[in-house]
Amino acid sequence: MNIYDALIFDLDGTLWSTVQVCTAAWNEVLKSEKKITKQVTVADLASIMGLTIEQVRQKFFTDLSKAEGDRILNRCFDNEVIFLKKDGGTLYPYVEEGIKELSQHFKLFVVSNCEVPYMEAFLSTSGLKSYFKDWECHGATRLSKGENIVNLMKRNNIKKAIFVGDTMGDQVAASHAKIPFAFVEYGFGICTKYDFKFDNFRQLVCTFLELRCAFESAQQE
Repeated sequence: MNIYDALIFDLDGTLWSTVQVCTAAWNEVLKSEKKITKQVTVADLASIMGLTIEQVRQKFFTDLSKAEGDRILNRCFDNEVIFLKKDGGTLYPYVEEGIKELSQHFKLFVVSNCEVPYMEAFLSTSGLKSYFKDWECHGATRLSKGENIVNLMKRNNIKKAIFVGDTMGDQVAASHAKIPFAFVEYGFGICTKYDFKFDNFRQLVCTFLELRCAFESAQQE
């Protein structure tokens, strides 16, 4: 009987939500930009969770040059981190307890399309930094999420892992890495192809702990 040696988590929509905080941070920046005449909504920010900086720029700032769009986005991202360090994001129900439980039986990792300071803000404000063995993000490598998963697995000598996420992009990333995908439907996306599906984080924890228990029982027989 084989068992997974690692769980790799997406960040936004999977472990926490920051849409309220990030909306306020973005609008503070946009108000100060003469070329920008509109504000963003919570729904706007929810729609870009999990996207790379280039995808976000193409969604919101196609009427600006790439350089100008990137400049404004970087201001927004920097302000997100300032707001998050002050107010933090919102962990989904049972994530804090569940991560602590899972870390006793699995190696835990995070892979996201966010920028490095955003990832660092999560680790520093969530109280969960010590439970993750390693992390990777698009901001550090400019690689796709699938490529980052592959590299993280090689770096940590992971043989069998599951990627946990909330969007079709996460499913594609898991497919690229040739590992199973666990879809958490409480997040921001919709996905119809997955190996596991969970309504909430407690259900995820119980399922993977049961798998571990079954493996350990089989090993003792």
